[in-house]
Amino acid sequence: MMPAKALLVLRGGELVFSRLAGREFFTIMALLSEYEIEAAVATESMRPIRFRGALVRSALRFGDVSEKDYAGIIIPGAGADGDRIYERDPPAIIELLRSFNERKKAIAAQSIGVLALARAGILDGVKFAIEERYAPLVPLGLFQGAGVVVDGNIVTSGASPLNASQRGGVDSTAAMVRRFAAYVMTHM
Repeated sequence: MMPAKALLVLRGGELVFSRLAGREFFTIMALLSEYEIEAAVATESMRPIRFRGALVRSALRFGDVSEKDYAGIIIPGAGADGDRIYERDPPAIIELLRSFNERKKAIAAQSIGVLALARAGILDGVKFAIEERYAPLVPLGLFQGAGVVVDGNIVTSGASPLNASQRGGVDSTAAMVRRFAAYVMTHM
């Protein structure tokens, strides 16, 4: 059997990410590897991304990705712009999210990454987690707090390393990835 593949989407305008964004990214990558899920990184530009001392090369551009090649998609919370709320997401990300959701493939998002799911319309009537201060930005979803919430094929987490460090909470990255991997493994 071929290993499952997951798409890891990195958003943001700058190509240098913070130490905490790097922790989130590398935690996701390491845990996916432990679950034998191959990760492919997609960005808007395909230019290399620097995480304070480490260089990551994107294999894909958002618009070049086909949902059929992946068992799931993950949108981390911390982007290159810290926890700045993106006013919009590239249309290619919105279309990818809708495509993954239509086929009930695993979708995970953390912190402000959850807002991309809301913009794609896939949180309407769905339970989700996010920091409480961002919950009003998802008016049609069913806010459950900042932990990790699973509703069908959608896994959301309200606490990235950045959120946890700034507000004294617990980083939920590992728990989010475990729930994502469990869904992928039971739906292959």
